[in-house]
Amino acid sequence: MKNNTKCEVIRDLFPSYIDELTSEATNQVIEEHLSECKDCCNILEEMKTLSVEPLVGTEETIDYLKKVRRINRRKIVTVLLSVILVIGLIGLYIVFQRGTSLYTENIHLLKVQQEDGNVQLQAKLDKDLFYISYWKIKERKLENGNVELVVDFRVAMGQGNKGMTDVYLTDKKVERVKFGDRVVWENGKDISILTNKVYETRHEFIGDAAANNKSALSIGIENVLGGFENELQTEKKPYVWKIKYPESLVDPEYAEELNNRFKRYGVIMLGVIGNLDEIEFDYWNGQQYEKARITKEEANDLLGFNVKKCKESIYYLQLAMEKNGFIAEEGPEKALGTMNSCLDKE
Repeated sequence: MKNNTKCEVIRDLFPSYIDELTSEATNQVIEEHLSECKDCCNILEEMKTLSVEPLVGTEETIDYLKKVRRINRRKIVTVLLSVILVIGLIGLYIVFQRGTSLYTENIHLLKVQQEDGNVQLQAKLDKDLFYISYWKIKERKLENGNVELVVDFRVAMGQGNKGMTDVYLTDKKVERVKFGDRVVWENGKDISILTNKVYETRHEFIGDAAANNKSALSIGIENVLGGFENELQTEKKPYVWKIKYPESLVDPEYAEELNNRFKRYGVIMLGVIGNLDEIEFDYWNGQQYEKARITKEEANDLLGFNVKKCKESIYYLQLAMEKNGFIAEEGPEKALGTMNSCLDKE
């Protein structure tokens, strides 16, 4: 009589047998059974056939997925190129047609005249290949009842008008004129680009070392004798800022000239730092350390007004800049020149 229990056990081993995962001893038992059992032989052959039969539609499915991926890649590339094209067209429109307000430092005020309720403004653009494409004056009321005029302008590339004359009607006193965020005129005084840059660095506390450095760099202190070190005395008044040039070597013949120059820098620093009482510059003259020092009281005497007004009003800062020789528009490195001639060449 045929042992069905043995057949069931053997058939359970067929999947591993087909995948060649069974041991030699197990293979021998299976093959001895197959030599005696035709039913199990037939079942094994059917299982082998099913295991090697390819999945219907697999190649077609893979081809379809590849095609979808290709289409998606093309769509992505098309979208990216379209975005780049749109950005490029917008850029061309801004540069050549609408214009940009990036070049505020290239617009120079030539004239401000207020008379009988009319304010006449004249300005000129000094940037090559560009012209003034848009110009509009807006009025802003100040706390004291006066007004400031803010000129919104744009410049575009191409041929066009580089000069602009405009008349604005107002019954208020015009105290200030701005080109964008830059003050160009206040209370009858033209305000330089350099003064604007220094004014932006004003701050209240000498203990803010990072802000101190911004103020110093804005006016070009590093252009005198190179890099410098800071020492702050803030434990008690007077609050003192010491600027030291450790690697300097200055011809003693120029010490007096250099001291005067440092004092002029000091006046401006005293003006834009609220609680700074005194500033000192230390450098080596080949024989000893020189100390150029100025206090806020001395700065007041030199200016003829309270130096701390420079922090509150760009008008007073401009006065201080002019009184101390900072009149160049090109930047701090040209405002007073450099002191290379003072350096000891030996």
